Order: sequence, then C-alpha cells, then structure tokens
Amino acid sequence: MKPLPLTVLGVALLAASWWHGWHSKGDQLATQANTQQLQQARQALADYVTQTQRLTTIADRVQQQTTRLASTSARQLQDYYRYAQTTPLPADCQLDAGRLQQLQTAIATINHTITTAQPHPAAADH
Repeated sequence: MKPLPLTVLGVALLAASWWHGWHSKGDQLATQANTQQLQQARQALADYVTQTQRLTTIADRVQQQTTRLASTSARQLQDYYRYAQTTPLPADCQLDAGRLQQLQTAIATINHTITTAQPHPAAADH
C-alpha cells in the first residue's frame, strides 16, 4: 500500500479520537456542573423548608399571644367599664386608687405580652 492513504487514515483516526475525547470531556464537565447545580438547589430547598418551619412557629406564637391579649384585654375592658359605671369619675377628674390600679394592670399585661412575643435572641439571628 501507498504511504499517503495510510497516513491520511492515521490522521483521520487520530482526529476522530481527539474529537471523541474532547466531546467526552465536555459531557463530563457539563454533568459535573449539573450535579453541582442540583446540590445547590437541594440545599436551597432545605434552607427554605427550615425557614418556613421557623416562621410557622413564630406565627403560631404570635397568634397565641394575640388571642391571649385579646381575651385578657376584653376582660379587663369589661372590668374597667363595670368599675367606671359603679364608681364614676369625681368632679375634679382625679383618678382614684381602684381606677389607677386597673389601668396599671392593663398596661403591665400589654407590656408583658409585647415582651414575651419578641423573638428569642437565638432565633433573631437566623
């Protein structure tokens, strides 16, 4: 056989092998990139689930505090109205001890509810 066709055949085989290797390396890199993106997406989803659960817990706690405050406030308001009807404000508009005590109790209850509804320092960092 003549050397030229063998050389052309050898060069063609070498070029085909090189192209196949290049193409395979490209596929391998694409697979690695896709795997990394999939891992990042799974981590983002796990973080989302964690934050959703944390926010659900906080929302439940706020709802409980709101319900408790509403029931406490309604009861205190009824007590205050009842007291105001039985003991009207004097002509000089000075609060008597009973009325002042009820107002201070209501303020203390609201302040306590606000304080307990605040997120814990560890939860606030998230």
